[in-house]
Amino acid sequence: MISWVGKGFIGLGLGSIIFAIVSLGLSLSRKNGIWEKRAKTSLKIAVFFHSAALLLLLVAFITNQYQLKYVAQHSSTALPFYLKLSAIWAGQEGSLLLWAFLQVLFANLVFRPTRHADDKPIITWAGFFLALVAGFFSAMTLFLSNPFVVASPIPADGFGMNPLLRHPGMI
Repeated sequence: MISWVGKGFIGLGLGSIIFAIVSLGLSLSRKNGIWEKRAKTSLKIAVFFHSAALLLLLVAFITNQYQLKYVAQHSSTALPFYLKLSAIWAGQEGSLLLWAFLQVLFANLVFRPTRHADDKPIITWAGFFLALVAGFFSAMTLFLSNPFVVASPIPADGFGMNPLLRHPGMI
C-alpha cells in the first residue's frame, strides 16, 4: 500500500511538472500570461506531491516499514530518530527524491512576485529550465531509482545505516 501511494505521489508530481514545462513553453512562444499562471499552479501542485512523497518516506523510516527495500537497506530498529531522518538521503533513491523536491521548490521560488516588469521573460525562461531539471530528477526517481520499491522477502529488521554516514558532519 505504502509503495503504491509513494509511487503515485512521485508520478503525479512528474505529471504536474510535465504540464508546467509545456505551459511555460507555450507561454514563451505565444507571449500569453494565462499559460504562465497555469504553469505556476502546476508547479505548486508538484511541490505538494513531492512533499507528500518525502513525508511518506519519513513516516516509513520512523515506523520501520521494512517492506520497502530502501528503508530495509538504510535503517534498523535500533537507529535513533535523527539518523532515521537523515537516512532519507542516505542512498541514491532518497537523494534523487530529495533533489527532485528541491528543484521543484526552486522552480516555484523563481516565480515569486517581482517589482521589475523587465525581468518577466528572464523569469519565465529560468522557470522553464528549472522545471526541465526538476522533471529530469523526478523521472529518474520514478523510473530508475524509486525509493518505494517493495522488498522480497521482507526482512524482520533493517540492515542499518552505513557507519560512515553516522558522523554528525554527514547528517
